[in-house]
Amino acid sequence: MWFLSTESVGIFWDYENVPLRHQDYKSFLTGLTNYINANNVEYFKVYYQAKSPISDSDFELLKNIPQIQFKKTLQDGPNAADNSLIQSCLDVLNNNEDINHVILISGDADFLTLIDQLHDWGVKITIICQQHNYSDDLITESQKAYTVRHISTNPYNWWIN
Repeated sequence: MWFLSTESVGIFWDYENVPLRHQDYKSFLTGLTNYINANNVEYFKVYYQAKSPISDSDFELLKNIPQIQFKKTLQDGPNAADNSLIQSCLDVLNNNEDINHVILISGDADFLTLIDQLHDWGVKITIICQQHNYSDDLITESQKAYTVRHISTNPYNWWIN
């Protein structure tokens, strides 16, 4: 497979913070799929809590994305899925030193410590978030940031600047 860059990418999706919005989900999923097909994505997982499951209809849409995996967090608590994502991201990068770019699909400030750790490791950070639901600090700490809306309106090459 031919890739547009030499980066190895891990995608970590905080589904509670960035769920599918049914006004633009088709083009957003097309944008993610196109990115995966054009880049060297080595890991892609969606994190959610058991008490806030992904609807059956959304799950059917999501499972068609190449390489996607799902992690249902059984722990309770307001940050259970966030904590699971953070630990998983650190474990994945510890076990796969080739990954040098993390795409975090979330706008949640709870990930600032993760972002700091990834910076220390020299990992590039891209944030994908909802247009009006993100932490300014999270955006500031990333190398790039995109909204779901931006990807939805430009699904074929949103990652090329």
